[in-house]
Amino acid sequence: MRLILAPLAALLLAPLLPGVPALATTDTGSGSVQVTALVRESSGHLTLRRSRAGDYASGSRLARSWRGQSSVVAVDVARRIHVTGTPDPLQGSQWALTTLRAQDVWAAGDASGQVVAVIDTGVDAAHPDLAGVVLAGTDIVSPGGDGRTDPNGHGTHVAGIVAAVQGNGVGGAGLAQGAKILPVRVMGADGNGWDYDAAQGLIWAADHGATVANLSFGGTDHSYVMDAAVSYALSKGVSVVVSSGNSGRDGDPLLWPAANPGVIAVGAVDINGVRPTWSSTGNHLAVTAPGVGIVSTLPGNRYGNWSGTSMAAPFVAASVALLRHARAGLTPADVRTRLMATADDLGPAGFDPQYGAGRVDVLAAEAADATGSVPQPATPPTATGSGTPAPVTVPAPAMAPKITARISASSRSIRLRTPVTVSSRVLADGRAAAGQAAGLQQRVGTSWVTLKYGTTARTGLVSWALRPDRTAEYRVFGTGWTSPTVRIAVVNGAADRRR
Repeated sequence: MRLILAPLAALLLAPLLPGVPALATTDTGSGSVQVTALVRESSGHLTLRRSRAGDYASGSRLARSWRGQSSVVAVDVARRIHVTGTPDPLQGSQWALTTLRAQDVWAAGDASGQVVAVIDTGVDAAHPDLAGVVLAGTDIVSPGGDGRTDPNGHGTHVAGIVAAVQGNGVGGAGLAQGAKILPVRVMGADGNGWDYDAAQGLIWAADHGATVANLSFGGTDHSYVMDAAVSYALSKGVSVVVSSGNSGRDGDPLLWPAANPGVIAVGAVDINGVRPTWSSTGNHLAVTAPGVGIVSTLPGNRYGNWSGTSMAAPFVAASVALLRHARAGLTPADVRTRLMATADDLGPAGFDPQYGAGRVDVLAAEAADATGSVPQPATPPTATGSGTPAPVTVPAPAMAPKITARISASSRSIRLRTPVTVSSRVLADGRAAAGQAAGLQQRVGTSWVTLKYGTTARTGLVSWALRPDRTAEYRVFGTGWTSPTVRIAVVNGAADRRR
């Protein structure tokens, strides 16, 4: 099985530019291959175990033998990751900062104390617009390095979107002023790498102070090693932001790790708030952000104008850093829920697979109360002509109906990726509650992550179709109510061993 984890600006450009080489495929017939396992130590920390096999078939047999060991969290034959493409010429202004109301964001506060890990091609710490911003990270590709060089450019562009210094008279500015960048290099100068390096890089970042991780890459194959690394980072309190992909014109397949239920998957919009046709869609999409014609830093004191969901994701990573500074104590699941609840709705009303919950609005997220609702200003009484305040009649409060909900699944035990329907019947004072907004959540570790939204029908019913890849618990929620849970077991042996 082939996995392509590519920085997504490159994937967008590859079909549009002449002379861009096609992505290489994994050789599954012959030649030495590496098998990588994530092993949980008694302390709970994850480490990597590696071994080589003569060919893909031998590697698959070795992987199967390792899966039977209780300490093995995930194991896979290594998959290739790639970056290709060339950026457009430098074009102009940072329209995204205007759209996201950066001046108001900066007046409200900064992101000091937050560390954004850029899991990418490295970051050029010598760029004058990143002076004092880039911490010593790590280089998984060339052990011994600290990640503060970038022979490719993609990671530096991402880092500038997050935290380029504002007001220094140089170049542009990043959205999350005060945040630090933790560079984790997982791809080489030629843009190639491996999924196990990306997983190791994310684990390293989670263990070295990251509060937010930006992953601007993805592929159509589900990497269980990468999946386990994401779960580990979430368990350490790291918010993981992932670009959704640039495959909207190419059949719009489901891409990973954006489809992992614990991450914040990000699509792109242009200056008019319209989704470009190449931005990947799906019910896993959380929010969108500016991703067309984004000016940011490049190695060698340069700047470039790039497009892609790779550029949209760091705007959300920056928003997460600002939100976590303003609202200390939020969990990754809290952050995701709050960003979705306060997003600027685009496209069809409410949640939709093209825009998710809408364009990220960090100011609204910071202002929202604990439930994610944005407080509205009170309307003062209207004065009479004599200057005497008009009397205000306060109606007696109505008794809110008691909302209850039941939950069911079309099957409690299924094979890997078999379709299953989760349904809930919502009642108000014992009667069917029509028009109730509801969301479906999955338990990830100790947190609940929202997967999809819906509205109850006249009968009070709301349903969602799933294709689970692992055993998990689900529940349905709304404003002030939560259903019981339902557990759906994935009984396919390979799926259970790979979890």
